[in-house]
Amino acid sequence: MPTPSLLETKWQIARRWAAEARQQQASHIRQARLALGFAVAAAVSGAIATAIGVDEKESSSFSLSGLFALMAGTTAAISTFFGRHTLNEQSQAKWIVARATAENLQSECYRFAARIGAYTGSKSEAAKSFDARTNEFVAAARDKGIEPPVNVAPSSSRLTPAEDMSAEWYVQNRLTQQKDWYSSRSEDHRNKARLAQRLGLMFGILAALLGFLGSITQGWLSITPFIGATTTIATAVALFASVDRHVFLASSYGGYAEAIASLLARFGEGLVREDDLVLEGETLLASEYAAWTARITMAPKLPD
Repeated sequence: MPTPSLLETKWQIARRWAAEARQQQASHIRQARLALGFAVAAAVSGAIATAIGVDEKESSSFSLSGLFALMAGTTAAISTFFGRHTLNEQSQAKWIVARATAENLQSECYRFAARIGAYTGSKSEAAKSFDARTNEFVAAARDKGIEPPVNVAPSSSRLTPAEDMSAEWYVQNRLTQQKDWYSSRSEDHRNKARLAQRLGLMFGILAALLGFLGSITQGWLSITPFIGATTTIATAVALFASVDRHVFLASSYGGYAEAIASLLARFGEGLVREDDLVLEGETLLASEYAAWTARITMAPKLPD
């Protein structure tokens, strides 16, 4: 089996960091969903406990209302445990660092393949600079306590750039794919924001309806406690669904898709030289990585 080239080796390292980013992000999303689920359970259990009430003549500590009160307290504690990690910037830091590292490594691979920037000298000097630059990215990420998986299967959608990479190959396998990805992710975040907003509105309307029904009806199971429960659920949905974050990313990703489309249009009209295409493309994409890095800088330091 032939020994992989330096470019192929670095590309595989980038794919490993991309896999780590996906794993860390999936863990963050899973914790957010658990926090939301337990918050809903706590709100509903607390409302039921209040609605049933405690029979003053009942001496048993295992009353039905007491059982629901215990459930409410337990689920609230669990929700707080997961929510504390989810809402803390540190919980997002690891997957953001991993993703920024993967993207920076891939960007350097494209620059090296195109022999631009620091890689315009002799092949040996370019390789030395490439190796040093990519090692810096990896070392910085590992300083945060992150270690990518050892083996990752090659990606069929992200082909390793060849050392004789042509402008046409770069357009098809880098810029066009990135434009489509940003467009798709922009729409995805827009839909998630709309869903969370609709759920919040739905629970708000439900709380108002329960308030109205509670004012005109009386019965064994009071409706009034559920007004607070639905309000709490609406707040939890807005909080853990990160509506503001989805709105921001929908706009940001949409902007990157439009910027890449403009670059492709200028190249198609012959207004961008082939030698400058990779430089402009990677500079544009690097601006997003810089934004992720800035977010990390603002976040609390990860624990050792």
